[in-house]
Amino acid sequence: MNVMRDMKFRGKLISIILVGIAFVLLVSFIGSKYIEKTERNEGEIYKARLLSIKWAGEASLNFHVVERNTKELMLATDTQEIINLQEEINKLIVRNDELLEMLRAGNIDSYQKDKLSNIKEATDVYRPERKKVEIMAVTGRDEEVYAYFQRYAKPHLNEIIKQYNALVDYNEKLMQDLLVEMRNNKVSVDFILIGSILISILLAIGFFRIASKMKNDCIEDILRTR
Repeated sequence: MNVMRDMKFRGKLISIILVGIAFVLLVSFIGSKYIEKTERNEGEIYKARLLSIKWAGEASLNFHVVERNTKELMLATDTQEIINLQEEINKLIVRNDELLEMLRAGNIDSYQKDKLSNIKEATDVYRPERKKVEIMAVTGRDEEVYAYFQRYAKPHLNEIIKQYNALVDYNEKLMQDLLVEMRNNKVSVDFILIGSILISILLAIGFFRIASKMKNDCIEDILRTR
């Protein structure tokens, strides 16, 4: 009879312990998955913002270089120098088209879509005007070329650079906001982990008390049957 009671007590105690272990493991699993998902999402967003800044900054710089090379064409007299400048300009034009498409293909909001649309429209106007300047420079029309560039190409170039700089500023602000959010999320995660530990401790105390009560009840039963 005592053996049966002892087995019954041990079975209940083991069941309680297993339930406690399962609960702690469940809380730990949920917490780890939450942390993993949060860090992954935040990392992807941060990377996207960083790439947007990098690409927009590169495109803006490339337009400045194209402007510089175009002005150098106005003064160039050596044939090879002219060819080199034109080749560099063409490479930068291709690269800027790639950068624009990469920016448009990213996870962007309506503000960035508007800016990229403005860039595309301004670029479509700027490039033919700049090309005219290049042709005028190569054919030796020095007196007209600079004035033409300043009047017909430069305003569109300024608008393109302005829009790219706005994209850089906007994404930098998004990154700052994200860093604040990441810090806040870290605090939340810390609270979750601390809470899980406290719950586990409370459960352990509760299980210990239940086990102690069950043991005392079992002892009392044994004593009563004697």
